[in-house]
Amino acid sequence: MNPKAIILFGGLFWSGLFLQAQDQQFTQFYSAPLTLNPALTGAFDGKFRVSAIYRDQWRSILDNPYVTFSTAMDLRFGVRWRGAKRKDAAALGLMFYSDKVPGFDFSTNQISISGAFHKALDLASRQFLSIGIQGGIAQRGINYEDLTFSDQFNGTDNYSDLTAEQLPENTYSYADFSVGLNYSVAPRG
Repeated sequence: MNPKAIILFGGLFWSGLFLQAQDQQFTQFYSAPLTLNPALTGAFDGKFRVSAIYRDQWRSILDNPYVTFSTAMDLRFGVRWRGAKRKDAAALGLMFYSDKVPGFDFSTNQISISGAFHKALDLASRQFLSIGIQGGIAQRGINYEDLTFSDQFNGTDNYSDLTAEQLPENTYSYADFSVGLNYSVAPRG
């Protein structure tokens, strides 16, 4: 086997041991493909796609329910290599995601740009192997004023004492990167 390929696959394998991930939770996750896998950017039959999804969780129990929203737009354009008979494609996408938890105002907002390449595996261009990459910036925030900790209980009637908890900053930003691989087969039509 090629030494470069061994180093590449070994590096990809070992990097997976140090990565962290948290997926957004949608019941109808195919309605938000760019939150699922960056290789799904442009994985559709057409020129452009706009998608949006809204989740309103626990409204019957909470006065202020959990609210999650995502919207995305992606563009697909054909790529023809000189003399090639297959219809490869490339795509670009833009995604926005917002998640808000009531009570203590915990929120996450994210904006990402993604790109993908779709390689046709057969002459009919029904089977595709897609690879995608996504990069963005996210911001998380929390309001500590509405939180109550056990050390605030004064022993008699309420939680009026000050807390001794060491609380981290209430707002921070971080970079978010994703890489994905997808195999798809278009239905016969």
